[in-house]
Formats: sequence, C-alpha cells, structure tokens
Amino acid sequence: MSDTSCPFPMDNLDTLEVKVLGVNVLPAMVKVMGLLPDSTRRNFNTKQNAPTKDSIPYDKYDCLGENPYQTLEVKEGKVWRVTYTVEDTSLTNTKGKKEAKGFGMDWTDRKVKEKVLAGAASEGGRAVEVVEADLARMEVWWNKTEWTMEERFSVPPGKLNSMVVKLSSGSVLLYAPVRVRDEVGFGAWLESLGRVEWIVVASSFHTLFLASVLARFPEAKVVGAPQAQDKLVHVGGLPRGKFDYISTSKEDLARLNKELEGEGVQVYSVEGEIMCDSLMVVAHGIMLTCDLTYGRHDGGIFFFSREELDLYREEHTSLRLFKYLICNKPHSPNGVLAKYRFWALDHTTSGTGPMLYTPPSTDGSNPALLAASLRTNLRLAFDSAMGVHFDHMEREQFRQTINLNWSWLDGRSLI
Repeated sequence: MSDTSCPFPMDNLDTLEVKVLGVNVLPAMVKVMGLLPDSTRRNFNTKQNAPTKDSIPYDKYDCLGENPYQTLEVKEGKVWRVTYTVEDTSLTNTKGKKEAKGFGMDWTDRKVKEKVLAGAASEGGRAVEVVEADLARMEVWWNKTEWTMEERFSVPPGKLNSMVVKLSSGSVLLYAPVRVRDEVGFGAWLESLGRVEWIVVASSFHTLFLASVLARFPEAKVVGAPQAQDKLVHVGGLPRGKFDYISTSKEDLARLNKELEGEGVQVYSVEGEIMCDSLMVVAHGIMLTCDLTYGRHDGGIFFFSREELDLYREEHTSLRLFKYLICNKPHSPNGVLAKYRFWALDHTTSGTGPMLYTPPSTDGSNPALLAASLRTNLRLAFDSAMGVHFDHMEREQFRQTINLNWSWLDGRSLI
C-alpha cells in the first residue's frame, strides 16, 4: 500500500502474485478491473461470490448424523450464542479449494511452504518442529479429491457462531444466522423463543445460509450491505427482492435504530470496511461482531487463546498453517491481521482493492475513515463481546484485540 497518508510500514507486506508463464499478471488484472464500470465490476464479484448450492458446506448432521449445534445462554432470557459445526470446505469442496488458492493457500506449492516455515519461525523452535508434520498432513488432505460424508469430518472441521437476541417486545433478532435444522430440535427451540422479526447480515462474506433462513422466516426484516443483497438476489434468496435496510446508508441506519428504540438493541456500521461490510450490534450490553478480529489480545487467534495454541494439537493443523502463512510476520506487517485485509484497503495496483465490489477511495482515505469508525464504536456502552469467529471477550479484551489488529490504520491507538 503506497499511500503516504498511511504511516504504517507497508513495505513489510507480502505481495500477492498471479503468475502466467512466469509473469505476475495481477497488477494488470487489478488495473483492468479498476477501469470497468461499477455495475460490471459488481456483477463480476456477485457471480464469483454468490452462495450457490455447490459452495454451501455440509454440517455435522449431514456427515455424521450428530447435532451440529452447541447453544449457550449468555444473558438469561435475552442473548444466546449458537456454535455451528461444518466441514472445512477449503479442503473438501472444489470451489472452496479454488477460493483458498486465490488467497495464496496452495499447500502443495514450494513457495507457500517456505512462507509457512518463515511464519512459524516467528513463534520459535517448537512451532518450526511441529509445522513440518502439519504441512505433510495438509498436503495429503489437499490432494484428496473424493470425500465420503464421514471423511469430511476426518479433517478438522470449521465452526461459526450465530447470535440469537430476544428483543424487549418479545420478538427475536438473528445475527449472522446459520442453517436451521429441525432434525435435532434446533428449529423448534428457536421458534419457541418468539417470532423471528429481524435478521442482521453481519458480513457480506457470511451469506451461505441466508437463503434457507429467509425462506423459513420470509416476513423477517433484513439489514445488510448492497454486496450481500446482490448475492442473495443472484440466487433468488430474497422473498421481497431487496433488504429492508441498507447498512451503508446513514439514513437507513438512523431509521432502523429508531425502530429498534426500547428493544435493547442498536446496529452500527463500520465505515470504510469495504471488504466485508461488517456490522456491529450492541444487544443488551453485549457487542456482536464479525470479521474484524484475527489475532487476539492474548496472542491467540480466532477461537483459541495463546495457551491453547501452545498445546500444538493436531486438530489445530489448519488454523496453525493459516496463522503462519496469513497473519504472522514476516507476511503480515503487524503479525496479527490477515495480510489480505491490507491488500483490500490498497487502492493501487499493488493490492486487490480496485477489484472489490466496493473499491477503496482513490485518495487513500479509507484507512483513516475505518480508524475513526472503529474508534467511535469501541466507545459504545457494552460489557463484553461475542463474534462469529470467537466466543467471548470482556470489554477491554475486545477493545485491545481490535486495537491490535487495526491501529495501523492511522498510526494511533483506537482505544
């Protein structure tokens, strides 16, 4: 990222390459995409990322006949966290593997392995010892082309958190909803809480299950960004053909929050966060968030603390390799945030920003805008936080974690 308004040492950022006959054609691709009309670029992104049937993961019930949900009542009678377990489609699904490769995660590539080793070295000798076995294990999984249902859970599965909120009026709001199954009683439990009246699309990258959820709750009011809306329109997944509130519209958000007054819930956009269109929700004093935290305040990543990672369990193989390749130094400038988040905010041909559904401003102002928005949202009144990719943090732990990931944006603390 070359904009001089950003003080972070971006020269330390890994470059993304797409080679054809040995030549990196990415800068040319980025330039061409940046010259396309907005409608053409958006249509391209929509078709590439729409939640088609071949991209939806199988869950634990599909594969093993077991309950894929773990439900925890976080605030009595008001907020629940639902953890949903699915296959790791970056290994078991053809489309998922292609997407992983697009982010530089080809586990058979020699240069990728060298980068993984370099990232492991930043954590010391034990990490380097373990990573050799990790890479060997991952290569076997990566090369496997056919999977039985049971085998899909023989590799470390993925998990996602979805939050269920009971509003003061008695109706229900779903944040980042997952598939609703009846076979294990989850659908009946959810509907016993009250009428599902609101659905918040927490991130434009979390749309895989929305079409089925909206088919079940067609009257629910939907809040989300244009990118997510277009993806669902593309697959015929919107009962009314559009969202009820567009999260990138200040007018819509003001109207939404006025309607939610007295319900114990307010919705906040993250301005400048153009890759995922993250939405933050404060529900009965708990911050709900998505796609903003990678490395944690305690040295861990996502769901796992540093203490848990230091056990070097085989079940963390995929996560370790992701961390070493994508988030650790020398690949990520701050050794915490995924390097593709830096690429996405780069408005030049050195990054991927101009290729996005919503590209960064050509004046390089997005980092400062995002910093200001995060700073504002971190001052909101909440006691703790939950995320789609982490379970629980106290207020200050969450604020420290966001600051750790994003304070590079304008070179100043966000807290």
